[in-house]
Amino acid sequence: MKVKIPGKIIFLDGRYIEADDALFEALSPGVVKGKGVFETMRVYEGRIFALEDHWIRLKMGAQLLKMTLTYTPKEIEKRLYRIVELNRLTEAGIRLVVWQESQRRTRVSVVGRPLPPRKQQGPQGYRAVISEIRHKKTKYSHLKTIDYALLREAFLKAKHRGYDEAILLNHRDELVEGSRTNIFFIKNDVLYTSPVKSGCLNGVTRRYVIRCAHQLGIPCKMKTAPLEALLTADEAFLTNSIIEVMPLIVAGGQKIGGGKAGRVTGRLLAAYRELVRKSFAVSVCSVKGESV
Repeated sequence: MKVKIPGKIIFLDGRYIEADDALFEALSPGVVKGKGVFETMRVYEGRIFALEDHWIRLKMGAQLLKMTLTYTPKEIEKRLYRIVELNRLTEAGIRLVVWQESQRRTRVSVVGRPLPPRKQQGPQGYRAVISEIRHKKTKYSHLKTIDYALLREAFLKAKHRGYDEAILLNHRDELVEGSRTNIFFIKNDVLYTSPVKSGCLNGVTRRYVIRCAHQLGIPCKMKTAPLEALLTADEAFLTNSIIEVMPLIVAGGQKIGGGKAGRVTGRLLAAYRELVRKSFAVSVCSVKGESV
């Protein structure tokens, strides 16, 4: 079978193998069956950013699910970088999934996919729908688990309609998160984002952006807000490891901030990218800790 996806070599259950479209799909969160956790990280010039932060969250998720991790942090790091090397990835996304099917052994996969070069002037922006799927908070909501079917469904429906993302509300019509992003908006030069207690993911990029805001002297409030607060915001953006800080220019068919990237968003994107650059200038990110 012809392999269509660049980055075709993956790590699966102790072996490096070639993967086709079907296998890539079968290893996706929301498709993988059983219980498990995953992390999606970004590769910059062949180096993985915030690897330790992602490992810590994955470990927390595994412990909450009462799963045994079969590799040490250093072994995982080695396999992640081996996938980067084998696929000659420079700018890329890389995903680690650890899961169990029924009571079987713990399984591990690592897949990587190349990304287009970053635009130094910043991205143009995303358009999002307001999903009819309501977000349901669980004790795992702040972690990345493979119980991802509803979020995946919301995303695929948005993509089918020609949009970039789906925004999920709770049963009170309050903002929670995107199907694969955290949501921020700015009103009167104050930055707002949903608190983790709302059920949103405790995103790694989210935390770094909040740190950047503090460094820039931008007030940041973590509070639950109604959808209307987003639709009437001065500007808004979405975050995750792959898209970094992405302007949200349309939500629910309504333009935000005139339908273009805002000034505060631009400052935070620049600060985030500088933070990434400095992290590699000090040392290559590495996973620390004992075998678990």
